[in-house]
Amino acid sequence: MSGNSKTAEQLNTTLEKIVNELHNADLHRWFISYGTLLGIVRSGSCIEGDDDVDLCCHASDFYVVRDCMEKAFPGTKWSRHYAKDIFCRMEPYCLGPIDIYFCSVKDGNWFDAWENCTWTDCDPLEEKQWRGTKLFLPKDPIKKLEGRYGATWQIPQKKKGVRSPKL
Repeated sequence: MSGNSKTAEQLNTTLEKIVNELHNADLHRWFISYGTLLGIVRSGSCIEGDDDVDLCCHASDFYVVRDCMEKAFPGTKWSRHYAKDIFCRMEPYCLGPIDIYFCSVKDGNWFDAWENCTWTDCDPLEEKQWRGTKLFLPKDPIKKLEGRYGATWQIPQKKKGVRSPKL
């Protein structure tokens, strides 16, 4: 949480709108990740005071995701970082920021080079009904949260917690 904090409702609205656009574009190779996954699994909501929505997307879908979002949200500010791999921060004028980690995928393992994190054994993705839409989660999300944030992941904290490179 290093940016400007948002309310849980701002982030929930952002997540809902972005996910609906991904579904409208028939994109299914993505999942909520990091703090967004933590909040949704822990309390059914994005985390109050977080600064963005986090998604992992299949790297080969980069252009489709970009085109979909630019069409849905004209005038969106994109920040692209290529230091390690493709990572985008999307800032639609009407929503909160969205961090999209474009991952290379092999044998069900999703590698996020920006965070240097491998989400192991994610496929098949799990589906969760949420606020009238469908979210995708990595397989065994609780195991992933324990790996990323430690055994106390269910207890809200002010810090990010353990940052394991392999989940």
